[in-house]
Amino acid sequence: MKKLFRIATVPESLDILLRGQLRYLNQFYKVTAISSPGAELDQLVQREGVKSYEIDMQRAISPLRDLVSLWNLYRYFQKEKPDIVHSITPKAGLLAMMAARLAGVPVRMHTFTGLIFPYKTGILKYILILMDRLLCACATHIYPEGKGVKEDLERYNITSKNLKIIANGNVNGIDLHHFDRAAVSVEDIDLLRERLAINLDDFVFIFLGRIVKDKGVNELISAFKSISELSNVQEITITSERASQNEKFVRQPMLTAITSSEEEMLTLSESYFQHSTSVTGLNLRNRLGKIIYRYQTTKSGINPTGDDGLQGVQQIHKLYPNVKLLMVGALDEALNPILGLTRAEIDNNPHIISTGFVTDVRPYLALGDCLVLPSYREGFPNAVLQAGAMGLPSIVSDINGCNEIITNGINGLIIPAKSEEALKNAMLQLLNDCDFTKNLQQSSRQRIKELYSHQHLWDELLLEYTAVLNKSSAVSRANPTSNN
Repeated sequence: MKKLFRIATVPESLDILLRGQLRYLNQFYKVTAISSPGAELDQLVQREGVKSYEIDMQRAISPLRDLVSLWNLYRYFQKEKPDIVHSITPKAGLLAMMAARLAGVPVRMHTFTGLIFPYKTGILKYILILMDRLLCACATHIYPEGKGVKEDLERYNITSKNLKIIANGNVNGIDLHHFDRAAVSVEDIDLLRERLAINLDDFVFIFLGRIVKDKGVNELISAFKSISELSNVQEITITSERASQNEKFVRQPMLTAITSSEEEMLTLSESYFQHSTSVTGLNLRNRLGKIIYRYQTTKSGINPTGDDGLQGVQQIHKLYPNVKLLMVGALDEALNPILGLTRAEIDNNPHIISTGFVTDVRPYLALGDCLVLPSYREGFPNAVLQAGAMGLPSIVSDINGCNEIITNGINGLIIPAKSEEALKNAMLQLLNDCDFTKNLQQSSRQRIKELYSHQHLWDELLLEYTAVLNKSSAVSRANPTSNN
């Protein structure tokens, strides 16, 4: 059997992103998983049945330690002589492609799961572009995870080599048997619902991922805060001492007006009142619970210049008392932290439930009605694939990956990145239009099933390995001194 090395900077990437794939490929190749040390690498070996090798690599730029990692990779490749080295993640890609070329590995493949430099500025952006260009120069084959990543690689002239997307995109596809509501027991869902204090009639938005700024968490929390604070005023009895001397105002059994911390205007027609009174304006404010009414009557000639207080305001209700936001993921305060105000709102808003990192997201997705991922940048987000497989539509930013998985109005909504107002409106649309939301939910799993099954992607990847190795062997026979 030929040797295949799969490499990532940290073991979590191999363990999570390539779950099941290495076990499948191990039927056809001698697979070795290479990353920095970690418990996840041991877990992967047990689950996938492959070999592993630990080489310390740093995610951040660290010239001296990076040189040590490069040397260790080179020595290991020279010793083991793999037929294919295939990397994911930026630092592992750069180091592995350089080391593999120096060691004479015939097939050197890298998959770009997302690009960092388009979202950076200044000297850092220039350095990151140079690093990716060097990576591509050392690789024999480049695979962008999706169309958006491919377009960025072309736009910034990162490489002139052919860029091929495996299957329909993503690095692993989705396990439709694992990510299925039917695969999660009703008992587990009910226990989780009880533990999180989520009611059956709650509408649950769910965020899945690291809680950091670039995932759009600041905008999400601010938009949700506005929604959870929206209230309405019901059963208003309209009276005024000054007006009642000349005109009679009638009690309305149900007069609804949206109020919030900001002033809302509502103009009512004469039909709300007896024909003897013409109301030209009604100004409702929610200031310390006091509702102010400005009126003008035409029949009696009363034209007050001040504000008269409405009597008998009976109820002030939240418009959306049953909405929840479930935040599933670890808070990352070291890199790209969220605002302090955002953190405080997550901690103090009773409608927001933060779970921290969880090993199995399926029961949480089973509680949800819609995924919200207003990220600034993605490669090809697994969270959207997982949610779709569980029958959830997604509200996503109009960015790479997200806008490939979601078709606006079919299996979710696409909004501009960094737009709190657009995010709020999209969330309100799903809250207010039950039929529309139901249609999105019914379409979500079918679209993932058609395009992103992991078995289809694995088969296509295996075919790619075979084709590339056959071509490499033919080239080597024709030119024995060639090193690509």
